Amino acid sequence: MKRLLAAMTAALMLVSLGSSAALAAKPTPAQTFTTTLNVNQQPAAGSYNGGFFVPTTGIAGPLFVQVDINQAFATPPLAEGLYPFYLKAGTGQKAALTAYFDAKFGPDSATYVPAYWAQITAEIAGTAPFFYLHRLAEEGAYALVDGFSFDLLGTTPPVRVDNDYPTGTYLYVATLNGLNVQVKMKVYRV
Repeated sequence: MKRLLAAMTAALMLVSLGSSAALAAKPTPAQTFTTTLNVNQQPAAGSYNGGFFVPTTGIAGPLFVQVDINQAFATPPLAEGLYPFYLKAGTGQKAALTAYFDAKFGPDSATYVPAYWAQITAEIAGTAPFFYLHRLAEEGAYALVDGFSFDLLGTTPPVRVDNDYPTGTYLYVATLNGLNVQVKMKVYRV
């Protein structure tokens, strides 16, 4: 079997973590998912163990950092469709994100929209997808889709990170090909 991880030279990998009990019960071919990401249309820096870096300026405003897939490989191949990734955060990280989004469009803000607030609080709680991996119809083609925009508006823009987004390492989890996978994104200031 070829090891896909050895072939990856770019920064971001989603690594499959299989259930050893399930694998022991029934021999299966290697099941993996790996990818490289772009940040603002440039290869992302970082590593799986250290996190994948998303640089931000710390300045609030209309500008954002765009995160999308450069390449992706799955064994066995993923079927066409959307695969949700959920935030897995501790209490402190959830509190920081809630405070951040509360200031932007929470119940006491001038821009309060109940549907927006309900969506983002569900994303922070880990009950609604933060983003989706979209396996496109074109062979080998993938995209990342912003969960907020897709779930509220049905649109499929790439993942966008506001420049004043709280810094930290964010862990997102999903199930692909029956296996649990994770991706860490480290948001930092430049």
